[in-house]
Amino acid sequence: MKRSTGPLFALAAACLVSNSCAPADYVPGGIALVYGMSGYDGDLYLDYTDDDALAMAALLEEQGYTVLSSKIVDATKADIVGDIETAASALTPDDTFIFYYSGHGGQVYSGGADEPHGADAPDEYIFPIGSLSIPFSPELAISDDDLCELIAGLPVSRKVVILDSCNSGGFIGDQPEIDRNPPSLTDGSSGGGFFDALSAYVYYSKRDPSDVPFSEAVVISAAGERESSYESTLFGPGHGVFTYFFLQTPYSADADGDGYVTLSEAYAYAAGKVASEWNRSTNMDFLPRISGGSVDFVLFGR
Repeated sequence: MKRSTGPLFALAAACLVSNSCAPADYVPGGIALVYGMSGYDGDLYLDYTDDDALAMAALLEEQGYTVLSSKIVDATKADIVGDIETAASALTPDDTFIFYYSGHGGQVYSGGADEPHGADAPDEYIFPIGSLSIPFSPELAISDDDLCELIAGLPVSRKVVILDSCNSGGFIGDQPEIDRNPPSLTDGSSGGGFFDALSAYVYYSKRDPSDVPFSEAVVISAAGERESSYESTLFGPGHGVFTYFFLQTPYSADADGDGYVTLSEAYAYAAGKVASEWNRSTNMDFLPRISGGSVDFVLFGR
């Protein structure tokens, strides 16, 4: 969705230890919130994020999930907060909760001019409709810490956050994780006038562990903390590149042939396809990331 940041290195999902042994009659399902943000102004407009969200919603409903988003396309922060409150009252302990977002993302240092860059600088953000403005109004966007707080009270143990946005790897909490970048990796996420003007606020440092810790939710991000993600028609219908491959996972990612697709299988398939098909075909490299821990559970049935 924005410029590339340069060459990356491959990471595996080996840190996820499967505890997903499902009975023969197990049917995945739960509640999902799905969002695609295409209605940005001017140069920030995105072509295929609405297609991403509509296709993801259809797939999840096909897989037995109930999509409760009040606005799948072009939701505001207030819409998303209200949807999470609705989901909290509808979830049962046996459900899986999925939060999917396709749209602009970025890193913002929001401290005062005289305040030193601390451990929590910058915050990563996703930008619902109405939140991209100058001066930046963080109360209209959703930071990594905001999202963690919003989903913390959901009464389920299986929570998945899937983000197809730039810098989305920064939503992954520090330990344990597999979102590691070479120290020499530099940012290149400028995507137009807003992000150029915002650059004075952008600062890169070690993330605060309060982002979205693995104990709260598994985060699958399209790109690393300092990487851009992209949308394209290179492979056919226009989609975010990561989303295009993730939509294939219920049918193609069952690596062990047991009839179910787990988190680690879905991640490994999508990340592998981005590396082997997109990165080898373009000079706009990026790589999906996943938070670590000891939890791996069934996401889809075949």
